[in-house]
Amino acid sequence: MIFRARTRTSWPFPLAEALTGCYSNRRKRRLTHLIAPLTIFLITLFFILWRPRGIKEMWFALAGAVVMYALRLVGPGDVADLWAETGTVLVFLAGMLLVGYVADQAGVFSWLAYHTARLSRGNGVLLYVGLYLTGVFVTIWFSLDTTAVVLAPIVYNLVTALGLPPLPFVFATTYVANTASLLLPVSNLTNLIVWNRFDIPFWQFATVMALPAAAAIVVNVAFFLWLFRRDIPKRFSPAPLEQAVASGEAGWKSDPRRLQRNLVMLAAVLLGLAAAPFFGWELWAVALAGGVVMAGVELALAQLRWRQLATEIAWDLLPFVFSLFLILRGVGKSGLSELARTFLLQGGDADSLAQLFTIAATTALGSNLINNLPMVLVAADSLAEPVLSGQVGLGAVYAALLGTNLGPNLTVIGSLATMLSLSIIGKKGLRVPGLLYVRIGVVTVPLLLAAAVAGLWLALRL
Repeated sequence: MIFRARTRTSWPFPLAEALTGCYSNRRKRRLTHLIAPLTIFLITLFFILWRPRGIKEMWFALAGAVVMYALRLVGPGDVADLWAETGTVLVFLAGMLLVGYVADQAGVFSWLAYHTARLSRGNGVLLYVGLYLTGVFVTIWFSLDTTAVVLAPIVYNLVTALGLPPLPFVFATTYVANTASLLLPVSNLTNLIVWNRFDIPFWQFATVMALPAAAAIVVNVAFFLWLFRRDIPKRFSPAPLEQAVASGEAGWKSDPRRLQRNLVMLAAVLLGLAAAPFFGWELWAVALAGGVVMAGVELALAQLRWRQLATEIAWDLLPFVFSLFLILRGVGKSGLSELARTFLLQGGDADSLAQLFTIAATTALGSNLINNLPMVLVAADSLAEPVLSGQVGLGAVYAALLGTNLGPNLTVIGSLATMLSLSIIGKKGLRVPGLLYVRIGVVTVPLLLAAAVAGLWLALRL
């Protein structure tokens, strides 16, 4: 045995030894090439999630991208290619940030929440369902970030003004931000990335995702009505809210003319986004034009100031996203995409119910380990070649989105929207324990995934 081992390592002669040494060095270099970008990514992600001293996520992402560039793990060509691939997505995001901010300042989202409460006529279940459906509307058209950052605190203020237990409603708004983000490319940055990367027609995306989205929404609201059945009152008095509005308390009093004007402009923007695919308009152009017009009108009427637009809109989201993209580009070049592909595509029919669920479950788990935005980038890189070669269909891509959009409901770190929403609500006085969130997510997320995957499987066969 000893003799065999020695002859196998030393055979055949110096040339073979040299080749073996070259292979060993090559393998070491490949391992080093893999470890370096992964280490940068994981350290960056750690600081993004931790946010020591309240430092914004953008600075950690930017630092990670700079280190990646300095170590030549990405180069000028990668930056140029990345901008060509994602520039329109970022411009669209900028436009919608502007649209959402102007609408919020005009009281549009407060108006929606207030009238939802009025239409419930003192019925607690109708109020809960109505606010959830308001979150569905806002998420679908304005993205999950608007629901998390704008609508969630409005709903919290509303239910506390009514004297209702806020916890069930907080879960409703944090969950609906992720759950309702399946339908349109504009509903979630993850959708925009995949829609842009795979060049999926806008309304084809919506048609395929309609059944999964509807199934997830129905299951989510039905399960929460059962889960919080003892906390959601059968009846409540709307009088405290009416008094708050009548007295002009902050957040509830708005200028009727300003509100009406912005509702009209907002409707025009949403109609433009819906009509864009039919007229060949670029979504980024519609969003940007809509935001500029809405802001321009409000500036001209002295309802907004330039300083507000410069400092109160989360513009740092744009360099944050691009920097994270660049970091993931370096990680993808290291060979992680091939590794992830083996987990996502484990044989069998890629459009079978079992395979779709495997992909969704894998990306859902990954979203809670590394956050859903990095996870969707990894999944997109992993699936690009198999989809392009015809090895798998777009069903695998849609399944990956189910995991990255619904999976983050499992933990408080699954998506930035969840973290932002809970952070804002926490500053208002209600802290949701992470363990409680996981306990509810462990039951809810598998139900949502099962319903959505079943809907996707059926949609792909219609």
